[in-house]
This record gives sequence, structure tokens and C-alpha cells, in this order.
Amino acid sequence: MNYRESRRSPFLAGIDDLSRERSHSEHTSREIDEEISRIFNESLEKVRNILQMRRKTLVALAERLIEKEVIDNEELRQIIEANSPNVSIVPGTADASRRPAEPPKEQAVEAKIVENG
Repeated sequence: MNYRESRRSPFLAGIDDLSRERSHSEHTSREIDEEISRIFNESLEKVRNILQMRRKTLVALAERLIEKEVIDNEELRQIIEANSPNVSIVPGTADASRRPAEPPKEQAVEAKIVENG
């Protein structure tokens, strides 16, 4: 379904936009707004939880970057391991079906790491 009435940005209302008939009801508009708000609020809560869970590691990383400005992969790993007692791979990042069998060495990316608890 497409609920957009025109190709113009919905945030740039003009005089002609105010008189145009809607292609959907006020009830549908309200449901769309509520769903967008729900998705946004859930995502915001997840981000806040992740940041809070990783706060110690993020502070240690920020302090080291203030001192040195640039760190390599090994130093990053050391900071994470030293400040994250329960390190684990983020679900889905080790899934081989989502990545090419062998990425080029210069583009190889290691799995993301998170703290548990």
C-alpha cells in the first residue's frame, strides 16, 4: 500500500496541499502515526539499553581515544575485553549465509562484540 499523496516531502506543506483530498482516512493516518511512534520508541529504548550495558567499555574507549586519537584493531579488542566481563558475539553477525563465503582480505570484518548482563 502507498499512503503518500504526492512526491513532495510531507514536511513541506503548501497552500495546494491543504485543499487536496486525502487518499486515506484520518483513522488510517492516526494508525500510521501510532505505529511509527511505537517503532521509534521501541528502537530508542533498545539503543538506550545497549549504551547503558556498554557504558564502561565506551567510557574506556573514549578516554583512550582522547589520549591517543587513533587505535588499531588489537588495542580496540584489548579495551573491549578488559572492560567487558561477558563478551559474546552479537546474534546474526556470525551467520555465514548473510555474508559472502570469503570476503576480500582488505574488506574482512570481524564479528561485533557485546557485553552480557
